[in-house]
Amino acid sequence: MKVYLAGKVSGLPTVEVFIKFAQAEFWLREKGYDIVNPLRLCSAGWTWERCMKVCLTEMMGCDAICLLRDWGGEPRGKAGVLCGKPARAEDALLPTEEAAPCSKRTIVMKKFTLTFPSYQGEITFTYDDSDLLSGIAFGGDHPEWMKTAVLKTLPMTVERLLNVNWRDGILTEEAEKVTFQMFWDRYNDKARSSKVKTERVWNRMSEGEQVKAFRYINRYKNSIPQGVCMKYATTYLNDQMWNN
Repeated sequence: MKVYLAGKVSGLPTVEVFIKFAQAEFWLREKGYDIVNPLRLCSAGWTWERCMKVCLTEMMGCDAICLLRDWGGEPRGKAGVLCGKPARAEDALLPTEEAAPCSKRTIVMKKFTLTFPSYQGEITFTYDDSDLLSGIAFGGDHPEWMKTAVLKTLPMTVERLLNVNWRDGILTEEAEKVTFQMFWDRYNDKARSSKVKTERVWNRMSEGEQVKAFRYINRYKNSIPQGVCMKYATTYLNDQMWNN
């Protein structure tokens, strides 16, 4: 099924808009949909009328429209519905806010900086513990054409970021670091486990093992048979289940 993305654009920061549409495009493609992202159709400097002419033409060739959660705030956002295409709310196609990337609960696990010899400053990409893009920031004197090019590329996963040809750009990864509080909050067995004892075990672990332990929590919880209690936090750490 070919699906057209529709959402609020007017009045929002450019980076926020590109990430919002890229999130939806990424998740829907993962589910097997053929996606038309309007932000990939238009170029910087185009008038609203020119963009709408191109977007409406593409929309007419789609089977359905995915309305992002904020689509109702777009003054002209009802155009797709008036074109006679079935409109589906984002919630019906995309994961819940808790499962979606870049939610308010996102924990930044990886950070990459991209620098170019010809420009001052750096472009920062941050990714969550599922290796999905959680943010991008431009610092320095990068020209608008470069910012637009990066936003249209928008590597949603770490793997894609590492495979992009940045030409003379230098991509640097900052080391991952997980704090005990991050682990304690995610494991969330505060009623039974001892925080003091768990932290003692945590502090004896290497930073690499701490990252593995943190990343494995959700997989461990999903593997627990129904009716079986999860391990105490200290037992989870001592058993090193992420190495099984």
